[in-house]
Amino acid sequence: MRNTRNLVRRSKVSLRRYVRNRDGATAIEFALVFTPFLALVFGIIGVSLFYFTETILDQALNAATRQIRTGQNHATPSGELTVGKLKTQICDRSAGLIKCDKLTVVISNKAAWSDFTSLPSCTDANSTVVPSNYQDSDSVATGAGGRERVVLVLACYPWELLASVPYIGLGNVNGGSSQLIQALAAFKSEPY
Repeated sequence: MRNTRNLVRRSKVSLRRYVRNRDGATAIEFALVFTPFLALVFGIIGVSLFYFTETILDQALNAATRQIRTGQNHATPSGELTVGKLKTQICDRSAGLIKCDKLTVVISNKAAWSDFTSLPSCTDANSTVVPSNYQDSDSVATGAGGRERVVLVLACYPWELLASVPYIGLGNVNGGSSQLIQALAAFKSEPY
């Protein structure tokens, strides 16, 4: 009977020691918390980069289209402003976040604001980013018209960083491989 009591007492002591033992618990808890934490941090960084790139594209487009607004596009130091040079100016102001070979610029003009019945679009019916409506060698004045014209310049950029996150499917253009970033500059050119 004494052996049975000692055995029961030793079993209880061993069980208590086993329950109180925390070796490895911190590593397991860290592994359980660290994975969602990293996903959250990288998600925040990705979304922040997306909005930062969108803001940069908008500011770069507004700065580049100032030449069209003021009529300086006809007499730049390097000759007349072309669509290719306009794209280059936008890319130069983008802090390296935008690649010129993927940038699309759509330019349209009308005599009055009310003449625009619809806005130009960056995508076609298949959600593919459309090419520029003018060649890179064409003059911007061809699309922007002359003085006192209402001009819309739409910059479209398929951004691939956020869309490449697996299992989330954030891409909305080009077959889901890219997220569309667009900026619009709408203005009436001055009577230069």
